Amino acid sequence: NRIQVETKVIPHTHPILTLNTRTRDHVDLLQTLVHEQFHWFAQQNPKYDKAIKYLKKNYEDNRECNITGKYPNSFWEHIIVCFNTRKTLSKLINKKELEHAYTVGHQYMKTEKLVLDKFKQIEKELEEFDMVFSAGDI
Repeated sequence: NRIQVETKVIPHTHPILTLNTRTRDHVDLLQTLVHEQFHWFAQQNPKYDKAIKYLKKNYEDNRECNITGKYPNSFWEHIIVCFNTRKTLSKLINKKELEHAYTVGHQYMKTEKLVLDKFKQIEKELEEFDMVFSAGDI
């Protein structure tokens, strides 16, 4: 229900969705907002634990997402988040902007590449857990 913008912070979801002032690029800002929103989407899903358990069996942690050590499910949650972010952005912006969004140096480049390389497979897997956001309503 709330979004705040702060300087010198890493964008995050909890307890309040917080963006930073690092960029003035509208595509980067949109991608960050959508990405952070999908953390809420994933975590509020009643099948979250089952989805994470499944993903853990099928994808090895690339050690990119849980640098602080505070979020043991971070990599697998980011598969869900990055997939849904890419799928949603493809409905909101044109192909050139989408490509630009993923060429800007983002924190989860290896995870984004995994999602892109296995997009259809991940989509089928996440559908089993109702973890695919219905972007058709956008």
